[in-house]
Amino acid sequence: MTLDIVGCEPEIPEDLEGCVTVHGFLSKKDFAERQELEELYLGSHFFLLPTKAECVGSVFCEASSAGLPVLTRGVGGVPAVVEDGVNGFLLDGPRAFADMILRFAGDGEAYRTLQKSSRELFLRRLNWQAIGDGMTTRIETITLR
Repeated sequence: MTLDIVGCEPEIPEDLEGCVTVHGFLSKKDFAERQELEELYLGSHFFLLPTKAECVGSVFCEASSAGLPVLTRGVGGVPAVVEDGVNGFLLDGPRAFADMILRFAGDGEAYRTLQKSSRELFLRRLNWQAIGDGMTTRIETITLR
């Protein structure tokens, strides 16, 4: 197993250097960096963001667009985007993250089902068109009252 870290540059212990790659901040404005980020989404098995506070991160939508299941914590606005068991899991603590990865490492069929439901949720609800349509409907509902 390997871990790719994007967005920050933590110090990696020597004994983990062969298993961890630190990419730092990747700008979507830069074509090569955006392409690298997209390749990481498509080539990974899970998107981990053990956040302590989060409004609603678009990174969860991006991960789902690639059929990449999310492992995160159920804080702030995260549960509005990550549906437990559909496009990922809302977990508590490092042990729960490790246990979930190991659970799916031993069950390829369950993992593929999770990938598929992640992508389907993106197509149904987590893309810009669906978000815009939902906002339009809400605005029209408020206006008609």
